Amino acid sequence: MTLKEIQSFSLDILKDVHSFCIARNIKYSLAYGTLIGAIRHKGFIPWDDDIDIMMPRDDFDLFCKTYKSKKFRIASPYDEKCWISFARVYDSDRTYVDSPCEWGDFESGVWIDIFPLDGADDEIKIFKKDAERARWLWMKQVFFRDAKSPFVSRLSFLFNFKLLIKKIFFRKNQKLAKINFALTQNAKRYKFGETNHWTQFVCMDDRDRNYQLIEDFASVYEMPFEEQTFMVLNGYDRYLRTIYGDYTKLPPECDRVPKQYKMKFYWK
Repeated sequence: MTLKEIQSFSLDILKDVHSFCIARNIKYSLAYGTLIGAIRHKGFIPWDDDIDIMMPRDDFDLFCKTYKSKKFRIASPYDEKCWISFARVYDSDRTYVDSPCEWGDFESGVWIDIFPLDGADDEIKIFKKDAERARWLWMKQVFFRDAKSPFVSRLSFLFNFKLLIKKIFFRKNQKLAKINFALTQNAKRYKFGETNHWTQFVCMDDRDRNYQLIEDFASVYEMPFEEQTFMVLNGYDRYLRTIYGDYTKLPPECDRVPKQYKMKFYWK
């Protein structure tokens, strides 16, 4: 699949999720690079190859337990075959992904990511300790997921050698469920809205930068994205600046690459 085809297919999934959420009053917002794209480009960042959205934990739980679609499927922490602690709505009928890192015990094609949001301690020092524990658990999860992944001949010898090491040291499959449970329980220490801050604890790419004020997700409203409209949180500017700094500027050309560059997407 070309980048444009991946973007177009991802957008179809987002439209399906959006319609479901609006019909059931489930609160969500575009997130991360997808939100930057909406603001800076009125659509996808030109080199971006995925879509991210986020939901307060109660909305996330409701969505995971009730989402149904004639075209797409959902994998979530409530599915024992899913090895991640957030959710993905994915296609399995028309597309296929060859990925060096497995995320579930099933075949998947193009997907979008859905991240749960939880409360964060109002004391910054405590939050940073919680974030470090969350990152440690998340890294363990990634290592165990890698250990369950096959070798990839199209990638380098070094990549496959590192994968071999992970398979040797992280080969006990039963531990993955325990790590995922610990990661989710750690994330749910505070209920969203119970404190003055919130964060995303289950996929810790941002470490402790993602420390947000509850007032910035008090409401959501529609914003254009690829000639459609989708929901964004009211405090999107401060949310993005705490993570990325001045997100309105383009990154250096060397950084303008797809996030999932190690994966290959195919039409069936």
